[in-house]
Amino acid sequence: MGHLADAETATTQALTLLEPGLRRSHAYYSVQLAELQLAQGNTTDARTTAAAIDTTHVGSRAITGRLATVHRTLAAA
Repeated sequence: MGHLADAETATTQALTLLEPGLRRSHAYYSVQLAELQLAQGNTTDARTTAAAIDTTHVGSRAITGRLATVHRTLAAA
């Protein structure tokens, strides 16, 4: 569990360092953050993180697919 917490901290830090125009990167790391929160059983934060992700300008199926998986997991929780 310690590695997950460290990864969550690093991902949060990465998000704060990204320039606002890097929408795909913001979406990528935000999905990663939600996944890490879920892996630690923190569904409240994962739900908040996932809900805030804007994929409007993200054409990556990998990112949108991972986000869909997060939403399905949260719906089942």
